[in-house]
Amino acid sequence: MPLFAIVWAGFVSVILAAAVFWAFRALRLTEFSPSIHLGCLFLRNPGHPATETTGFLLLVVLGSSIIPIVYERIFGLLGGPSWAVGLGLGAIHGLVASALLPAFGTISACIRAGAIPAPGAMGTKWGWLTPFAMVVGHGLYGAVCGAILDNL
Repeated sequence: MPLFAIVWAGFVSVILAAAVFWAFRALRLTEFSPSIHLGCLFLRNPGHPATETTGFLLLVVLGSSIIPIVYERIFGLLGGPSWAVGLGLGAIHGLVASALLPAFGTISACIRAGAIPAPGAMGTKWGWLTPFAMVVGHGLYGAVCGAILDNL
C-alpha cells in the first residue's frame, strides 16, 4: 500500500473522529477533548488557544501518520482492510485508550496544575459517556480508515 494512501486514509479518519468527539463535547455528554488533552501534554492552561492548537496539530499529525501505519499493518495480519475490521479495531483502540485515561492524568500538565480534574476510571469523571464516546470516535476512525484503504 502506498504511503500516501495510508496518510490520506488517516487524515480523513482523524478529521471525522475529531468531529465526533467535538459533537459529544458540544452536547455536554463528555468533557473529553482530544485536542485540548493532547495540548495539555505540553501546556498547563486548557483555556489558552495555544493548548488546543498544539493538541489539534498533534492529533492530526499522529492520526495521519503513525496510527494509520499501525492500523494498515494490523489489517494485513487480519486479511486486509475493510470497514468492518476497521470498526472492530477502532473499538478496541477506543476501549484501550479509555482504560489508559487514568494514567494519562499523571502526565497531563493541566491535570497536574489542577486546571482540569483527573479523568477517573475509564474517564468517567469527565462524563459518564466518555468511554462510549471513546469507542464511537475510535471505531469511526478505524471504519473510515479501513474503508478507504480497502478501496484504494
